[in-house]
Amino acid sequence: MNLKKRFGYILLMYIFFSSCTNLDDNTIDDIVIYQDQNTTITLLGVEDNRCPTEVICWWQGNAAIDMRIEKDNETLYFTLNTAGEIYAGTNYFESISILDLNIELIDLQPYPEEEDTTYSLYDYNVDLEVIYE
Repeated sequence: MNLKKRFGYILLMYIFFSSCTNLDDNTIDDIVIYQDQNTTITLLGVEDNRCPTEVICWWQGNAAIDMRIEKDNETLYFTLNTAGEIYAGTNYFESISILDLNIELIDLQPYPEEEDTTYSLYDYNVDLEVIYE
């Protein structure tokens, strides 16, 4: 196969596979953790640096949970944390007031048991309390 045909073939394959990308925000892979008639909260990511139960640590660590909220045709992104207030002046926010809602992180499971434990995003269970203002 000559170079022009090979380049054309590679370009055609690139166009074919890139056209399969879904640009819609609500893809089938979204992990919806809260939904009512006009509000949807979607889990986007978890950065879990909590101290495993089988390890002795100098602090509990933190898990940062990235989420997207869609309400009344508005979309905003936010992060909640498991650590809470560590000491005066240092706060890993466990709650937020956004789009006329108070959202509080109640729990994040599973909790890491051993060092270097990793979980898929689909393994996490995020427990939120959502209250309309």
